[in-house]
Amino acid sequence: MEWLSVEYQKTGDYGSSESAAQVIVALSALNIDAKIDSRFQYKGISVLSNFPELCGPQPKGFLHDKQPNSTVNQMASEQAAYTLVAYDRYVNGSKRLYDMSDVTKRENADAQAVIDMINQIGYVDESSYNAIAEARNAYNKLSAADKEKVTNYNTLTAAETSYKAILKQKQTDQYKGIETHYDDLLNDKTKKYGTAAKKKLASILQQAQTDMNAAESCERVTAIYEKAIMIWMLSSPVILKSRSVSSALWKQRRMLT
Repeated sequence: MEWLSVEYQKTGDYGSSESAAQVIVALSALNIDAKIDSRFQYKGISVLSNFPELCGPQPKGFLHDKQPNSTVNQMASEQAAYTLVAYDRYVNGSKRLYDMSDVTKRENADAQAVIDMINQIGYVDESSYNAIAEARNAYNKLSAADKEKVTNYNTLTAAETSYKAILKQKQTDQYKGIETHYDDLLNDKTKKYGTAAKKKLASILQQAQTDMNAAESCERVTAIYEKAIMIWMLSSPVILKSRSVSSALWKQRRMLT
């Protein structure tokens, strides 16, 4: 927490919207107001108030960073969306982002409702997981007789097949990105990693691969990717030398999962 505070107070910028997003999510999970907490202020501007500055020139999404050539980035936009949800849940006294046990469960749908849910899936892309999963779950709860009434069931199975292919590609692409980042870290001549530090970096890579392979949604794959990058960012040789600081950071990061 202290390190994150010091970094923000240096320039009022974590270097990317994704990094800022993870900090806001973490603060919200820890019941810390990212808008008013004095530890996350730079010249009177909070990390939360500064966050919308990373929105694109047209409100179609968020940028990766503030560089002149930056364009709207899907990963940045996805994380911005759930970051705002995380803060909204904090402000309204709801449970933290990754603990939605307070959400009211939907009543079982009838056959017509399932048909409508399948029709609402539409074009299948990376963001289709929830719509497909909800339709599948609702269909599975129908009686055998009601299942026969679902005339567009083939649309659901086709959507599931398409999404599996999209997810597989996402897992491949994101893991390649993590491998590249891992190699860049080890080849960075400005940092000197000892044996223990290298093992820790390798273990993060291995865990990310395991988690990605088990992920059921593209959003989850993206979250795993960003978590690994965030951990690496906080795992500089200086931080790794301090067990107390490293332990504290790990506890805070686990709050995000």
